[in-house]
Amino acid sequence: MRRIAILLLLVSTGCHGYQVHPNAINQFDSVTYDALLAAKTTIDTGRDHLASGVLPDRVKPALNAIIAAYNVTRPIYLAWHAAVEKGEPADGYLADLNRNMADLSRAIAAFRESR
Repeated sequence: MRRIAILLLLVSTGCHGYQVHPNAINQFDSVTYDALLAAKTTIDTGRDHLASGVLPDRVKPALNAIIAAYNVTRPIYLAWHAAVEKGEPADGYLADLNRNMADLSRAIAAFRESR
């Protein structure tokens, strides 16, 4: 959780060296997209490693927690993104997105610890 929160804080305050994606609305959008992409990669890699026996079965509950958190977070991100793009109110989505990103970050940390 702290890593994503710190990354979001650094980028939103103008951290140098981070390249905002060309189609991103702002830095927060770009960083959130990157974090979701990293979570999806963790899910895909975790599934592959479980299937091939690289990871023990005991990590399956932790991986499932990431999947559940991702499945809640991504639609909220997409709703927030669409609302901001259209100039509609997005504060409600933003509060949910921040909370869900924190949950996703905790799930990823727990998965890493379970390995």
